[in-house]
Amino acid sequence: MTEGRGKDPTRLVGLLSSLVSTCSLYSAEHPFAGEIAERLVSLVREGEGRETKVLLVEKDLVVDGRILHGAGIHGESLRKRMERRGVTGIVFSPTVRKEEVLSLASALSRPSGDFPDLEGVSVGRTTVGFVEEREGGESDGGESLLPHELKSEVREVLSAFSPFRKVALK
Repeated sequence: MTEGRGKDPTRLVGLLSSLVSTCSLYSAEHPFAGEIAERLVSLVREGEGRETKVLLVEKDLVVDGRILHGAGIHGESLRKRMERRGVTGIVFSPTVRKEEVLSLASALSRPSGDFPDLEGVSVGRTTVGFVEEREGGESDGGESLLPHELKSEVREVLSAFSPFRKVALK
């Protein structure tokens, strides 16, 4: 996993949640939204050239491999918005721009609609959970929209929840 990075995962979740809330109340063009987006971009860039990943696993947020149990009001708000939109993963590239973060927040603030195609932000939708193997060793697998590297990280996190159950991603 990616332990030991300088980023504070709770701060990242707080900024992203505040930005989404601001976009739902006002718009992405509001000066306060721009200020929050700049702080979020600055925090993402502290990752020394690495991607920043926010995952929704079961009922917990996972930021760069760290499970945020009880992430407070901001974490709960972000988790609910991600659940409503069916988003289970957000990946910020180290070169993400303020405009891209604003577009993401604006899309997350809406109850429906497509997510914009952004160069610096990837949004993943997948079903993550535990499954039982069928007779003959087959599992109820499926196609995932997450990249292979992210699937491995999700499996690793889920295995920490219950190491005795098989993990499947759809």
